[in-house]
Amino acid sequence: MSRLVALQAAIVADLGAAIPEAKDIKPYGGRFEEKDLKARTIRPPALRVSVLGAPVISKNANDNIVLAAQVAVVVLDKTPVAAMALAERVVIEVHGHRWSGLDNIGMPETIAIGAIFADKLGDKHLSLWAVTWRQSIWTSTGLYEAALEGLPATLQQMFVDGVEIPPAPAP
Repeated sequence: MSRLVALQAAIVADLGAAIPEAKDIKPYGGRFEEKDLKARTIRPPALRVSVLGAPVISKNANDNIVLAAQVAVVVLDKTPVAAMALAERVVIEVHGHRWSGLDNIGMPETIAIGAIFADKLGDKHLSLWAVTWRQSIWTSTGLYEAALEGLPATLQQMFVDGVEIPPAPAP
């Protein structure tokens, strides 16, 4: 599974467990716009989790690529005050969180919170806030694993399990 997809899924799961009052928490593909509100049925209070991009910021000594995932959680509720309070709750959960089931992930950085929209859509009042942050994740290039595959099975076992391989008998 893609590391970015795994990150998004872990955030959805962890926020769902931590904020049960948000009744509708789902992954979302991309930026959230007003037309999305009109086209979809969303039950407030709701959260939409999106990975907006992930520029490569470096390559580490183990030949892993380090991505700076840009993450946004859009908070939707019926009033600006309710949306603001729920967005603040998301910030509390995001701060210092490494998401369940993920390894090789940094701490959330540059966390920000802000209002996006507050208006009447049709017969419904809706307010949107967003929580955004950057979180580094390491993804393998596969070069190390490919190198191990090329070694004889006994050498792999010695490397992985620490099992001593006796020398070959003299001819």
